[in-house]
Amino acid sequence: MNRLVKIAQLAAPRADVQYRLAAYGSRDIRCFLRDVIAMANTAIEGPRFIVVGLDFDDKGRKQLHSVSADDFSGKPSYQSLVMDFIEPQIRIQYGAVTVEGKRLGIFEIPHCPDKPYMMRIDHSETLRRGDAFVRVNDSAIKLGRGQLQAMFEKKFHESESAKRIEVGFPGEIIHKVLKIRTTDLTAMPSAIASAKLKQMLQVHSNPTRSGGHNGHCAADPCASVWF
Repeated sequence: MNRLVKIAQLAAPRADVQYRLAAYGSRDIRCFLRDVIAMANTAIEGPRFIVVGLDFDDKGRKQLHSVSADDFSGKPSYQSLVMDFIEPQIRIQYGAVTVEGKRLGIFEIPHCPDKPYMMRIDHSETLRRGDAFVRVNDSAIKLGRGQLQAMFEKKFHESESAKRIEVGFPGEIIHKVLKIRTTDLTAMPSAIASAKLKQMLQVHSNPTRSGGHNGHCAADPCASVWF
């Protein structure tokens, strides 16, 4: 709990911490979904947090406002909203902390390694399936095609290399190095049969090249071909 209190007491927003003056409640679900997606897509390691009930005035001074206890009752269920509308799945936690006598709410979003995160289904006309956001400075910016493509490419390049694949077989001995004999695809029986069929078709379509006379094949027409 002390860790969350320290996060709530930070002096200014940063990449992994967002501040919000009022609770989301049931009236601002769109902003909640947008903010969670934006924080999940932020290019940082580790958890990230949304602090509710804290804001700054024009002079940068911190302002605290207590969040209603009803916001922690599970209505709406913020986790259910995330599960219903956002993919891939994210597990969030929401709890209350007391700072300077004020009850604040903190959403904790765990490390999000499966970017990009986006809307799974439509929520409204302004928040549709496939919409994705990322947090830049203190704003949630909608991702474009190029940014989404870059995320997918990064995810592909960071995937497991073939050199790290381990193959296991039943038995008591564990072999760290295993050589598997491979076969040239051109030497496969199906490839050899395919080549013979192509030769037959060429002979049939060009009988004069087969060595026959008067357009007839010199080979015995009744001969069998074995593969």
